[in-house]
Amino acid sequence: MKDYHYLFILPNCFKAVGLIIAAVAAIASVVLDMNPLMPRTLLSVFILGLLLFVLAKEKREDEMIVRARYVSVMHALVVGVFIAIVLPPLMLWMKSPLAVGVQELALAVLCIYIVNFYWFLIQSKREKCD
Repeated sequence: MKDYHYLFILPNCFKAVGLIIAAVAAIASVVLDMNPLMPRTLLSVFILGLLLFVLAKEKREDEMIVRARYVSVMHALVVGVFIAIVLPPLMLWMKSPLAVGVQELALAVLCIYIVNFYWFLIQSKREKCD
């Protein structure tokens, strides 16, 4: 097996840590009565939890996982750039007060990465079985 030490990947235990942080932030945003700045802070904590989850190793890190990471990063990057380019003129044209900030864009990119990564792994395992 090749050595993938050149990738910036955290130990596997950070998957659980990231999920716990994201879950606590999500629950706190629903349960707590907040001041106006609190939702942004909780969104930042939620994004941090997802980032830890994304950067953590899988239990078995092999070539297929590395390929899934690269494909998922590429898709998430393309969608993120597309959103960043298309959304501001679209909102201006629609005269919409909806403001999409950096946090929302980061959240979208992380969610796209996670969905794409696990979708790729599921598809790869199905192809292996066939």
